[in-house]
Amino acid sequence: FFSMICNAWSFVDLPQVILEIIISRFDFRDLVRLGTCCKYLQHLCLDDDDRFYQMVKKRWNVQSIRNRAIEADGFRGGHVYRNIYINWHQRNRMPTSPYSGQRFVRIASNMSKIGHVGQWCTLKSAADCRLHNHLLTLRTVVQNTTTHPVWVQLHTTELELQSGMRLLPASSKVVYLRDSGELDGRTAARSAEFDRETPLHNLYSFLVVESSFRFPPEEDKAEIIFEPEALERCHSLSIKCSAASIKDAMIEEDGCLPPSIVPICHFKGAEKLWDYFERLPGNAFVFNQEKQRQF
Repeated sequence: FFSMICNAWSFVDLPQVILEIIISRFDFRDLVRLGTCCKYLQHLCLDDDDRFYQMVKKRWNVQSIRNRAIEADGFRGGHVYRNIYINWHQRNRMPTSPYSGQRFVRIASNMSKIGHVGQWCTLKSAADCRLHNHLLTLRTVVQNTTTHPVWVQLHTTELELQSGMRLLPASSKVVYLRDSGELDGRTAARSAEFDRETPLHNLYSFLVVESSFRFPPEEDKAEIIFEPEALERCHSLSIKCSAASIKDAMIEEDGCLPPSIVPICHFKGAEKLWDYFERLPGNAFVFNQEKQRQF
């Protein structure tokens, strides 16, 4: 595709304003590919640091980038925001919301190359780090990293334990959505259908879903009391996504379900997970968010 448009003299001869509008719809991978076609397109795609400033803000949902962040990443001079974009991408940084971002511990993650869907998992910790009513509450961030719409099948949320047991959530709801569709920002009351299947229409749209899993007693094992004990038994969490709405696909394809994308968030090892908890006198724990915090 990119070699075709570069061979077409009419594309590069378009007014720069039009080219800017076209290029603004590309993600980073497309910009790199287009920028290899010629020096002129390389300049438009990869040398404009203002473009990368806007891309950083859009992808990670940040309102501004402080000088402190730039100094911490060691970037000065030209192409500051391009380097920040590359650095944050390599770190697999999650987008920012009231329920996600660098202020929250990332206990599991996956940046899928198949289907271009990113997922991260954080913990909604109780004040005393105990499992009340045997429930562990996790928040999963799902981001669309392609230019095509993605439907998140929230009813397929599943937690797999190290033992191979699979748990379905006792409760699950969308707590945040950043998209140009039905809702934007902190979500309010929705229909049951919305919580079952939520669309992410645009590039870098994302949502946060909060799910509570009930841990049943296991044979020959002590009762799980604290959150770190539950987390070390977790292996992975998955939420299916698809390239089409289930309802629309069944109408158009004569009852056939759309093909699914299944990104899987793999949990960190037990030693790393325990590092986020501090033991207090009296056999109690506290969850330390600061150990994960980055700028």
